[in-house]
Amino acid sequence: MSGSIQITEAALASLIGLTAHEIPGVVGMAPANLREGISRVLGRANVSDGVVIGRDRASDAYTADVYIV
Repeated sequence: MSGSIQITEAALASLIGLTAHEIPGVVGMAPANLREGISRVLGRANVSDGVVIGRDRASDAYTADVYIV
């Protein structure tokens, strides 16, 4: 039986954010943009904050920028 698994970019960002918190020396995640910074001030932090997922459509490859403290 064959099939496929699809993972959303939001799920990927959450997984990367959770993994980054497990690295010794990482205190937390820094806001990647102004919207995330405002959300934090208002108390709406998310595990994917500080992670920006990009996709190169030509090669179908993904990149992740991780902003850590």
